Amino acid sequence: MKNFVLLGACGYIAPKHFQAIYETKNKLVAAYDITQNAGIIDKYFPDCNFFFNFLKFEKFIKNFQKKKKIDYLVICTPNYLHNKFILFGLKNKINIICEKPLILKTEQLKKILEYEKKYKKKVFCIMQLRLNSKIIKLKNHLIKKIKENPNHITKCNIKYVTYRGDWFLKTWKGSINKSGGLTTNIGIHLFDLLTWIFGDYVTIKVKKNDNKTNIGSLKFKRAHVEWLISISDKYLNKNRPTERSIREFSFDNKNLELSDNFTNMHILSYKKIINGDGFMIKEVEKSLYITEKLRKLSRV
Repeated sequence: MKNFVLLGACGYIAPKHFQAIYETKNKLVAAYDITQNAGIIDKYFPDCNFFFNFLKFEKFIKNFQKKKKIDYLVICTPNYLHNKFILFGLKNKINIICEKPLILKTEQLKKILEYEKKYKKKVFCIMQLRLNSKIIKLKNHLIKKIKENPNHITKCNIKYVTYRGDWFLKTWKGSINKSGGLTTNIGIHLFDLLTWIFGDYVTIKVKKNDNKTNIGSLKFKRAHVEWLISISDKYLNKNRPTERSIREFSFDNKNLELSDNFTNMHILSYKKIINGDGFMIKEVEKSLYITEKLRKLSRV
């Protein structure tokens, strides 16, 4: 059994991590957040030590590690705090499981890699789309196609809509400095997937950019991609009024819908990480460079 501690226990994504820790038969020994909305923890770990004061949380970790080992620090905080807490965990000789995006500024990667080496611990990022069986099958198909015809250019269209209400833009998620904007906070999954399949991008363009919708294009050596990312209901299917998200992928006119196949991916991610097979910095950094470039283009 592994011991976990978690930062950002009251956030939107934290329950998926509680469930993943629980379902992999491990233990959450401590959690921290600044808000008082942590009742969901009782469903999985009613004995978990909870802290509103970070200094007390830090003290608990140091005292706990005098007797037992903390194996993983899970980071579910707002994006702009990820780097700070990754370094905190590594300095305390704890492996890291961090929600996407790993960091906002690629210049921060150098120090994280130095800390990984210095403290002999690892940083893993949750990129669960790579574990989707449909995506894995698609990747294998595209790689085979490229090998059979090295000159083939795959044409991709991606529509990624997750409807969010007025609250979204009034929280840290609506701040480009804190969340990275839509292309980072939501689109990171898409760009990670694309670089995982096609490698480094060649050119990138932004065609539409506002606080609710981003539209653009990417060119890779073997693929041309048109993408739309939105939190507006304008792009939802009007014939399906109860649906609140669309994850549509089209590769050479072959459609792939993932909206109904996106659950339990955190559990699978945890299983792979615990088995030493999670996604580390070198595997996810390409998408971080893309989203950073998009932020710069959007500000022009």
